[in-house]
Amino acid sequence: NRSQLESFHLKGTLNMIQNPNNHFPVEYQQVAKHLFDKFELQKWGAEDQGMADSKGKKRSNDSEQKSKSTKRPKGDSTQIKVTRPAPTSHPIYGTNGPLHHIFRYLAENGPSYKVADGYNSREFRIYGDNGLSVGDFWILRIAAHRDGVHGERIAGISGDSINGAFSVVASGCSMDKDQGNVLLYTESGAEETTSKAPEMEKKGTKALLRSVETKQPIRVIRGAGQWHGAPSCGFRYDGLYKAAESTVRENTKGGKYFEFKLVRLSGQDVINTKVPDRKQRKQCEDAKLGY
Repeated sequence: NRSQLESFHLKGTLNMIQNPNNHFPVEYQQVAKHLFDKFELQKWGAEDQGMADSKGKKRSNDSEQKSKSTKRPKGDSTQIKVTRPAPTSHPIYGTNGPLHHIFRYLAENGPSYKVADGYNSREFRIYGDNGLSVGDFWILRIAAHRDGVHGERIAGISGDSINGAFSVVASGCSMDKDQGNVLLYTESGAEETTSKAPEMEKKGTKALLRSVETKQPIRVIRGAGQWHGAPSCGFRYDGLYKAAESTVRENTKGGKYFEFKLVRLSGQDVINTKVPDRKQRKQCEDAKLGY
């Protein structure tokens, strides 16, 4: 029947995509295998036609009730994930690769990453270089998190209201003004806020306000941005800066926000604008292929 024919075609298509000899992208192969295994367990929707004819109405009612009882909350989405670790010999995600001990997951909205459970990351609550050299480079931001460079996976400011900021990630926010040795840095949400007073309760804002007082050094990790010397991909360690001052600004919507002036400390190696080099740019592209 039509249902069986459709299942036959779907099965063949998924088989074709997951076959590595057909050279589909790795992500497609993994998703196809996931769907194939799922439908295989469900026997590709096959049903006993005799039972279907005699109990069709009951099945329809049961299905309707089940749909009501299992309906997911608005905004929830089922994710397709690949949780296996990379082969140890993989040039990017393997033991000796730049993304070692990082797991790559496939979700509906694209790839996601996490540091392998049990990996002993370097302590990030340290003022100063924390063992880094100017020009150190990471393909993905989570690799910098793995190495204790930046303590937050998502937030751009790592620190607290007592110690101040230990590090910031400058990744081309439209409200930032980056000149290399001087960085005018804003907290997330500065462009959209309509508040008549600057936000004082955000963790990152508190940390940088404290750093303005203490003048303790802050690690700056730079991603792609408007400054001509910013990296073309990945994230680069550009040295230590101090929070020289904070200024309240107003956006085009009349909202108030803090702008922090970060000034690079003297006596360091100059920012290495040749990073990433050709090899590192190639690694950025290869990382997108997964494993």
